[in-house]
Amino acid sequence: MKVQTTIKDMLQNKEIVVPAYQRAYSWDTPQKGYDKKTQIDVFVKDIEEYIKSQGSIPYYFGHFLFEKIDDEKYAVVDGQQRLTTITLFIAALYQELKKKRELSEVEERNYRIIKDGTRYGFSTVPNDNMLMRDYAIDHKISNVGELDTLSQKRIVGAYDYFVDYLSRCEESKLTLLLDIILKSCCTTHVVNDETEAVQMFIFQNDRGKRPYIR
Repeated sequence: MKVQTTIKDMLQNKEIVVPAYQRAYSWDTPQKGYDKKTQIDVFVKDIEEYIKSQGSIPYYFGHFLFEKIDDEKYAVVDGQQRLTTITLFIAALYQELKKKRELSEVEERNYRIIKDGTRYGFSTVPNDNMLMRDYAIDHKISNVGELDTLSQKRIVGAYDYFVDYLSRCEESKLTLLLDIILKSCCTTHVVNDETEAVQMFIFQNDRGKRPYIR
């Protein structure tokens, strides 16, 4: 991975997984009747403010830390909450854009960062991964019923919030949002040793599960 890159290039032709020592998805979505700001509506608000500012530099998504498993597979050590959210947002964007018109060849090609044939670009924690794929990416289920974990509820809540927001956008704005997200910049740091990755995770996070070594 390049140190300074774009979201598209960071995800392209790779498989990124959430390692076992990471906590599950924890970003909350606004609830009806409550005014409290959450990570999900702030995520959308920040992008809206970027659009209004008509900035000449790419939107910045922050820094990501990875452990290299092999040339095409990486474990996300720091930044998995953002990465899960970005994946859900892009999946919802494509779902809504396809309702408006046919995708261009470039858009079809870019979608491969989410799913390319049977390969998924991002995998969250095992307990939640199938639900995320079936609901947000493959659309195999539309009624999730009673969910097993709070993190699953948050994944569904975030995706539904994005779909609701994007369904009210014109086609031109959906295209603009997709362009902004894919071209947004970020920085990365890659380590090759799991012990070093775990130590860096502990240093930067104090709310994760107790880590263990494979």
